[in-house]
Amino acid sequence: MLNHNSDKFTRLTSMAQIGWFEVNLKTQQYTLSEFVTDLLCLEKKTVGFNDLYHLVHEDYREHLKEEFKVLHSQRIFEQIFPIHTKYGMNWVQLKMESDSDIGQANIHWFGYIRCLDDIESTEKGLGNKEELNKLLYRQISISHSLLSFLQTDDISDTIREILKDILIQFNGDRTYIFEIFPEEKIQNCIYEITAENVSEEQESLQNILFDESSWWNEQISGQKAIILNTLDAMPPEARYHREILERQDIKSLMVVPLLSKKRVWGYMGIDIIKQCRNWSNADYQWFTSLANIISICIELHKSEQKAIEEQQTLQHKEEVLNNIFQNLPAGIELYDKDGYLTEINDKELEMFGIGNREDVLGVNLFSNPNIPDNIKDNLRRQEDAFFNTNYNFSAINDYYPSLKKDTINIVTKATALRDSKNNFTNYLLINVDTTEAASARSKIKEFETLFALIGDYAKVGYAVFDALSRDGYALSSWYDNIGEKDGIPLPEVIGVYRNVHPDDRAVLKEFVGNVKQGQATCLRKDIRIKRASGNYSWTSVNVLVRDFRP
Repeated sequence: MLNHNSDKFTRLTSMAQIGWFEVNLKTQQYTLSEFVTDLLCLEKKTVGFNDLYHLVHEDYREHLKEEFKVLHSQRIFEQIFPIHTKYGMNWVQLKMESDSDIGQANIHWFGYIRCLDDIESTEKGLGNKEELNKLLYRQISISHSLLSFLQTDDISDTIREILKDILIQFNGDRTYIFEIFPEEKIQNCIYEITAENVSEEQESLQNILFDESSWWNEQISGQKAIILNTLDAMPPEARYHREILERQDIKSLMVVPLLSKKRVWGYMGIDIIKQCRNWSNADYQWFTSLANIISICIELHKSEQKAIEEQQTLQHKEEVLNNIFQNLPAGIELYDKDGYLTEINDKELEMFGIGNREDVLGVNLFSNPNIPDNIKDNLRRQEDAFFNTNYNFSAINDYYPSLKKDTINIVTKATALRDSKNNFTNYLLINVDTTEAASARSKIKEFETLFALIGDYAKVGYAVFDALSRDGYALSSWYDNIGEKDGIPLPEVIGVYRNVHPDDRAVLKEFVGNVKQGQATCLRKDIRIKRASGNYSWTSVNVLVRDFRP
């Protein structure tokens, strides 16, 4: 009786021109029924993917390969294409579904191949016109979406229009976009479009827990689409999420993750309430394309907003720095790395009797006759310097025109500025006129206060301390440069250097020891400082012994 039924089944499949097959995505192989093996003139029932691809008409071969690459995110797959058979080139219908539950790896598939007769081929051809029109509409829709994003400053309206279009095309009931906040472990519905007589849920879908261990969130975090023709396709572990969907009367849905360069930042979905829907591969491809466009444009918009905010912050800092630069009661000179003056503030013009800024811009620092040669040598070595000068205006000759002819006493702080990569960029000179002895102490104190302020921007700081007791004082910018909290007693910093790289720390300790023995008087070194982030940055250190009295 069994053999009799088997014979009948064989005759039935032959008459219907249909045969079954199995697919193993891991081994990249097909297992074919006798009918399919005979139809395709194959010598064995188990063949590789490439063996079957070579039989497909070349116009359809690459398309079929691309479709197979995204099988892991689908449950059902269906295609119609021409293939070489023992009867010649025939149109066949291929349909298969995954043996795995949603959320599991789609490795094993089962399906059938059916030969189409001439009447069916003609009907499919007519149907293909309709499919072509639908495809053409969707392609136009994608191009219109891209154009809208390019032409608008408010992407929210464009996103809502796209979600409305999706709702209409799928005859859906609700489309939505969720954003995930992994640090807070929450998710928010940021966009929602609903059909007529469908309740809006966006307000109640805020600060929803995002637990990656739950079935739904695990699919999204794993960059997997959730495609449900019916809720029966959900696995047992998704019972909690199924109950939520059932309470909303959802029959079918499709959800795809939204990706940024680094992570899944959210997901876009559509719900069908009226009736169940069998999602096609074309549905998935179009929906995913629009989701990707929205994701890219949202990420670009965020980047633009961040860039604008950073530009505004930078502009504000520049305005503050420029205000300090122009109104600081100390003269400031900024030279390029070759020593040519590029900027000077108003106080400096007043101090040196310069009528027009243009008269002095471009002069060379190393041609100044009032700067001692040893200081110039230090500056050429890109070393910082702190010095007093009896500035004689009668000695400047043609260096620059000045309205002053007498001599003034100047205290100067010269600093070699460096960029974030420790490359030398500029010389910065800060001058204070200490000519009037009665006001000297007051001005020096003011200078130190203002130097601390400018030091916060120029990243320059200094400390004065006794090498034996390690007592002294330091500017807040010095503490910051050495990686310490402002105000820590110097004995807890000098000789300890907890945030200095071990190799550099040994050099500093050795120097302090040599100073105590009278064997060293200066140190200039670039050292590495460990920051709060755990990374190291370079700081230029200059130490000078002013008085040795052990």
